[in-house]
Amino acid sequence: MLGSARFAYSPLAEVAGSARLLLGGHSLSPVHQSWCRAVSGRPREADLALLSAVCPPGPLLADFFFASAPDPRTTIEEQLSVVADLTAEQLRDEVEMVWTGRQMPAPARRLLTQTFDERARSYRIPRGLSTK
Repeated sequence: MLGSARFAYSPLAEVAGSARLLLGGHSLSPVHQSWCRAVSGRPREADLALLSAVCPPGPLLADFFFASAPDPRTTIEEQLSVVADLTAEQLRDEVEMVWTGRQMPAPARRLLTQTFDERARSYRIPRGLSTK
């Protein structure tokens, strides 16, 4: 029932939506066009290849973008910690799901073969993007 539904803010879902806009996955409304122009050169430290590998254009988005967002105070650091703790099988299932019916690009395949420590380094938050 809708009366018992819970809505929470997910910083990682915001990252995915922003990445899709920056990477050209969706047509832009006039509101988003000005935002994209304003930030187009700023995510230099972000791994855009990794972002495009895990949130490609299309109807599907990995569940881990919504993981562990129990309340509006959820931070991106908390969500990234949950993603870093995913098993290799869970990560593979999520990434393969978003690429269903399409060829998975090299950055996504590399992500699925990385060790835990390599993955954890991939989820580093660039300076200035922290929510704390």
